[in-house]
Amino acid sequence: MKIYANEKYIERRSSVGKWASLLGLAILAGGFIVSLRNPALLYIPFGSLAVGFIMSNVGIYYANRYTHPDRPDAELAKALKGLDNRHALYQFLLPVSQVLREPGGVTVFVLKPHEGQVLFQEGKWRNKLGWSRVFRWMSQEGLGDPAQETAQEVQSMQEWLQERAPDLNVPVRGALVFNKAQLILDDDPPVPTMAPKQVKGWLRKAGRTPSLPKKTLKRLAQVLDETIPAAEEQD
Repeated sequence: MKIYANEKYIERRSSVGKWASLLGLAILAGGFIVSLRNPALLYIPFGSLAVGFIMSNVGIYYANRYTHPDRPDAELAKALKGLDNRHALYQFLLPVSQVLREPGGVTVFVLKPHEGQVLFQEGKWRNKLGWSRVFRWMSQEGLGDPAQETAQEVQSMQEWLQERAPDLNVPVRGALVFNKAQLILDDDPPVPTMAPKQVKGWLRKAGRTPSLPKKTLKRLAQVLDETIPAAEEQD
C-alpha cells in the first residue's frame, strides 16, 4: 500500500486556518477594546463582531480539515494501511481530494468531518448535534446532500481520466467516510457510507470488485502516478 500526499497543499491550508483564527480573535478583541473606550462608536464593535466571527469560523473550518491530528485525510490513510501493494492512495493530487487505486479500478472517498449523529432516514440526510455540542452548528459546515456530492466527485474523476487516457476504461465508484460522527442508517444510503475503521473491511468484503487485467492496472497506475512528482510517499 502506497500513500501519496500533497503535503504542500495541506501545509498551506493549515496555515490559513491558524492565521484566520488568530486574526479573528484579534479583530474581536479590538472591537471589544473600542467599545470600552468609546461606547459611542457602536458600528466598530458590531462590525468587528461580524468580521471576527467570520474569520474565526474560517479558521475552525480549515483547522478541522487540515490541522488537527485526527483530520479526515489522516484518518483515512491510517485506516487503509495494511492493504497490499496493488493499492495506492492519492491525497490532494487529483481533481478530487481522495482517490484509491485498487485492483478493481478507482474508489473516490468523500470525507466528512461532521460531529454528533448523522442519520439517513426515509431517503433524507440529517446531522443531529447533542446539547453539549449545540454551539458547533455555527462552525460546522452544512451536511448538504452527501450522496449527490459523491456522485459529482465520481463524475469529475471519470472526466479527468477520460481526458487524460481516453483509451482507459476502468470503473470509478464513490464512498462516504465520516471520521467523527455516529452513523444511524435506518435505510440503505444510495452510496456506501461508513466510519474509517470500516473502510478496509468493506474493500475486502462487501465492496470488493473483480480485478482488472494487469495491463489495464499498469496503465491506470501510470496515468495516476504522473500527478505525484512533488508528493511525499508513505509506506
